[in-house]
Amino acid sequence: MAKSVKCLERKFSDIEKQLSGFIAFMDTFVEDDKEVLSFKLSQFDRLNAKYESVKEEIFTSLSDGEFNNFDGKITTCNKHIEKLEVRLKSLN
Repeated sequence: MAKSVKCLERKFSDIEKQLSGFIAFMDTFVEDDKEVLSFKLSQFDRLNAKYESVKEEIFTSLSDGEFNNFDGKITTCNKHIEKLEVRLKSLN
């Protein structure tokens, strides 16, 4: 099971990095970037789908002890995604 935990950790780390990139984009967003926004929205949708898939894999394949390593990270990512969704909706 340790191999699958490491794999999930890598996948989750990749998602966290991409999410940080979206947060940085939104923090520096100006109206002149509107043409980039639609591209970023499609990337965000793909990232969100990937996140849901990895999250489902975490919930279904890990023991309670292994899951505890991801619990705080999942909560943090959920909060960031929620804030980004609200912010993106306000721009459209």
